[in-house]
Amino acid sequence: MNFLDRLRRKKGSPEHLGELSASIPGEDIPAAESELPAAESVAPKGRFGFGRAKVKTEPKAKAKGKAKVDPDAPVVLEFVDQGVVRIGGRLFALNLTWVSAVDTDSLKSHADTARKVAASRKQADNDFTFYAGSKADGFLGFGSADAGHKRGMPVLIESFNPAVMGGNWLAVRPIEGSRDQWWVGGRRGGDVFEDRVLGSKDAAAALFTEALAAPGWATIVAPEDWRVRNSVPSFPAGALDSPQEKLHLVDPVKAYAPRVIAAGVVLAALLGGSYYFYDKHQRHLAEMEELRRQIERAVTLQPQDHPWYHRTRIDHFLAHCEREILQTMIMVPGWENEVFTCKIDKGRGQVSTGWRRAGGNIAWLRAAMPQDYPVINVNAAAEAATVTRSFQAPTDPEAVRRDPWTRAQIENRLTERFQLHGIPLSMRYVADNRPAETNPLFHRHDVQIQGEMGLEELLPFLGDIPALIPDTLNYNVATASWSLVVRIHHPVIVPEFKP
Repeated sequence: MNFLDRLRRKKGSPEHLGELSASIPGEDIPAAESELPAAESVAPKGRFGFGRAKVKTEPKAKAKGKAKVDPDAPVVLEFVDQGVVRIGGRLFALNLTWVSAVDTDSLKSHADTARKVAASRKQADNDFTFYAGSKADGFLGFGSADAGHKRGMPVLIESFNPAVMGGNWLAVRPIEGSRDQWWVGGRRGGDVFEDRVLGSKDAAAALFTEALAAPGWATIVAPEDWRVRNSVPSFPAGALDSPQEKLHLVDPVKAYAPRVIAAGVVLAALLGGSYYFYDKHQRHLAEMEELRRQIERAVTLQPQDHPWYHRTRIDHFLAHCEREILQTMIMVPGWENEVFTCKIDKGRGQVSTGWRRAGGNIAWLRAAMPQDYPVINVNAAAEAATVTRSFQAPTDPEAVRRDPWTRAQIENRLTERFQLHGIPLSMRYVADNRPAETNPLFHRHDVQIQGEMGLEELLPFLGDIPALIPDTLNYNVATASWSLVVRIHHPVIVPEFKP
C-alpha cells in the first residue's frame, strides 16, 4: 500500500477538505464540503532589486526616527524614497539586493556579486554602501544611499514575526503615495525569498504569480480583488514585530574618510608622495597574494566542498518523510489541517504543519494532542496554530564519487521520463552567481514534481541521478496530493589559475 493509500485509510481522514495550497490569481474554485471527523491522535514522535525611476516625490528622510510600530495597527507602506517606506511613523528599508553568503568571501566580494545581480536586472541603485544579514545566516542584502538607505535603518523583510506569519510567507502590497509602485516580499525556511519594489501593478502581479508556484506557503497576503486562494487582504495583527536587523556600513573607513581628508592633505604634502606609492604597491602585492590563495583554494576541491556531500539519498528521504508525516498527522474537529512540509539537511530532518480554525476552539486543539507531542504554537488571534518535529536521517558519504549529469542530460532525460508517464514536471535552471575568477561554480536545476502516485513509484525516475539533493516534500491533506522539490547539480566549473 503506498503513501497516499495509507493516509486515506487513517481513521476519519478527509479526502477533500478543499484546496489549501496557494494558486495563481484567477477564478475562485469552491472547496468541497466534508463532514468533520472525530479527533484522532497519531503515534507521536528558511532576486532582488528594482531599476529605480529617477523621480522622487519627497526628500530623503532621516534614519534616526525611533517611533514604535503598533503591532495591532494595519501595516500600510507609505512612500518615502525608492528604497524606503514609512509604517506607523517609523522608516524601513526595502528593495535590498540579496545574495547567497559564503564564509570564505569578504563583504566587498559579496557586494561585487550583488552589483552584478543588480546590473543584470538593470537596477540603477547599485553603489552598495550598506548591508544587512550575516554570513552565518547564509544571505546578505545590500542597499544604496541613492535609494534612501541609511546606516541603522531597520530592514522591513527582517521585521516580521515568524510566530504570526509562519516560516513560509509571501506578500504583495501597494506603496501608498508612489507612482504605482508595489512591494513583493516573502521568506521561506528563515531565508529571504523576495524583497523587490516593482514599478507597476502588472509587474508586481507577474513576480507574485511566479513566486506562488513554490509550495507550502503558510501565509499569503494579496489584495482582495486579486482573488488569490487562501490569501488574506492585509497582514495579520502582530505581524510586524520589533525590527531585528538594521543596515550596516560595508566599508566604514570609506564612509568616514571624507571627514578627515582635509586634515590629512597638509600632512600628506609634508611627508611627500613616496610613501603613498610604496604603500599602494604593497597593498597591490597583498591583494594579488590573497587572490592567488583564493584561486588555489577553489582549484583544490575537497569532497566536503560539493553541495551534495553527505546528503540524504532520495529513497531514504522519501521513506523518512513519509513516516514522520504520518506520525505528525492529527485530525481535530473544527480545525483544518495545513500542508505538511518535510525537509532533511545533512541528516537533520524536520516536519512542520499547522491548523486553521474552522469553527473549533483552542481547547479542542490542545485536548487532541498526545502528552509527548511537541508543543504547538498558537497565533495571537487564536485562529491558527503550528507545530514542528525534528528527526534524524542517514546521509550518503559516497555521493561525491559519481559524476554529475550535464545540463543537457538533466533536461533531456527528465523531460523524456516524466513525459512518457504523464507526470507533471517543472524544471528551473539556477546559476551560481559567485565571481567565477575565484570560486568553483555549482550550477543546478531545481525540479518540482506533483502528483497522487505512490512516493515509492518515483524512485525509478530519480534514483539513478547523481548530485541530487532532495529539498522539500509537501503533502496536502485536502487534495490528497504531494509535491516534491529536488536540486540536481551540474559538473563543477573550476576557475583557471593564471599567474
